[in-house]
Amino acid sequence: MTSNDSVSPARHAALAAIEKQERFTRIAILGAGIIEGVLLAAILMAIDLSNPTQRLILLSTFLIYLPLGLGMLALASHNSRHTRTILMALQLISDGSDKK
Repeated sequence: MTSNDSVSPARHAALAAIEKQERFTRIAILGAGIIEGVLLAAILMAIDLSNPTQRLILLSTFLIYLPLGLGMLALASHNSRHTRTILMALQLISDGSDKK
């Protein structure tokens, strides 16, 4: 078995795992966004904006969920950076084995 033969299955397995994880992540984020949008619409339809207590609860909700949402976006960006690093490493391994 040559080094190119051993690298190719590992590369394909890694790429398949990365693609599967990215697809799952996108579906999960889209699903969460849809659910949050529906719940936000329900809250805005049910809230009495003339009541100061309900306005305060709504403001508190936004103050909690906004940093959580931004944190999720930052985490997704961090994950994408690591995915690109893995793909670069696989490309370098592939280029190194092709030269031999």
